[in-house]
Amino acid sequence: MKAWIVSDRKRKSRIYAVVFAETVGKVLRYTHLRLKEWIELDFTGLRVTRCKALDEYYRGEPEMDWFNMDDREAMIKHVGISF
Repeated sequence: MKAWIVSDRKRKSRIYAVVFAETVGKVLRYTHLRLKEWIELDFTGLRVTRCKALDEYYRGEPEMDWFNMDDREAMIKHVGISF
């Protein structure tokens, strides 16, 4: 599985999730369905960037979990994410 960083197209510093999927389309579909519960965000407002450094952290879950310490350390180390 490939790791993708999903962020806000207008505010590049705002990162919503690290999602694992084979294609960008699958990432956008998953993220839109998941995030619409919390925020009003237009599907076209999402930006997806490939992050090869996080590929090795795929363990069968569709996204990385900030509350899992191993995932959190990986996100901070490789991407600099700090929600």
